[in-house]
Amino acid sequence: MAITINGSGIITGISAGGLPDGCVDNDTLATGISAGKLTGTLPALDGSALTSLTSSSLSGALPALDGSSLTGISSGAGFDPVIFAGRISTNNTNVHNNSTWHTINFNAIDIDTDSGWSSSNSYYVIPTAGKYAIMGDADQQHYSGNVAYNFNTRIIINGSSTAAQASTMDKTNGSSRGAYNNTVHVQAIYDLNAGDSVRLQFHFAGSTQYSGREHNTRLLIWRIG
Repeated sequence: MAITINGSGIITGISAGGLPDGCVDNDTLATGISAGKLTGTLPALDGSALTSLTSSSLSGALPALDGSSLTGISSGAGFDPVIFAGRISTNNTNVHNNSTWHTINFNAIDIDTDSGWSSSNSYYVIPTAGKYAIMGDADQQHYSGNVAYNFNTRIIINGSSTAAQASTMDKTNGSSRGAYNNTVHVQAIYDLNAGDSVRLQFHFAGSTQYSGREHNTRLLIWRIG
């Protein structure tokens, strides 16, 4: 068939495959090409050329993604979880004098996500700066007597700063009796820095006593922000 250029500039008489390879470029292609005109497999595309894609334009299964390419995705509340839970595993019959505060060394660690517990120092080391919830229970026993006694528990930061303190009193009203226990609960929400230490301590205002009935003496620390 002869090639004809009519008065409107339309070329006729060219069969499929009649144009030389590479003679049609981006500028030659008309806009508004319908999806029905596009068939077959697309060549590899540069992802930077794909913009403003709506969710309705994506269907089917996504290919495997390289996780290193994903950004701006947070896990859970948007921070790494930090959790510690320690307790006394057996009854601690160590007798302590009432003249000073005593730090509890937890010998059973139920969870320690960041390996922050230092058994040699009897404290937990904060791994990441943030806001932490701290809860502690100290079980204390008085052997005998007939006067009022104060059972005290506190959370200590960096060996000197008191984050929280609680106490309870047991009064025998003049009647002597045998050993009895009190468990004092204390809690705090505290802004802590990486490297800060957290201790749980007890103090008994009375005669000699001990702290640490099994499962009744514990420390729980977790990051909340």
